[in-house]
Amino acid sequence: MLAWAGLPLQQFDTMAVVRDRHYWVRSDAIFEVVALLPPAWRPVKLLRYIPRILRDWTYDRIALNRYRLFGKHDICLLPNPDHEQRFLKEPTSEANAVEPIDP
Repeated sequence: MLAWAGLPLQQFDTMAVVRDRHYWVRSDAIFEVVALLPPAWRPVKLLRYIPRILRDWTYDRIALNRYRLFGKHDICLLPNPDHEQRFLKEPTSEANAVEPIDP
């Protein structure tokens, strides 16, 4: 997908969202994710009116300092059953269904 979007294949170190034959990176990718979140997140979309150069600069500062700002775990936490509700669900269709293989 990175090659399709013309993005670097080596050392790609930012967020990217690919959907419906379009792609977004950095702050634009954040807004694509926010658009899929519940309505309580809608006010965040107003930040999209800030010029991209300023949004991406802010995105880069947060990304460079993410461990200092949000902390870092030494181990990978196992999800609890209530974590499933935190993930966005993809609509299911018959075309995407995978049938199990009989042993």
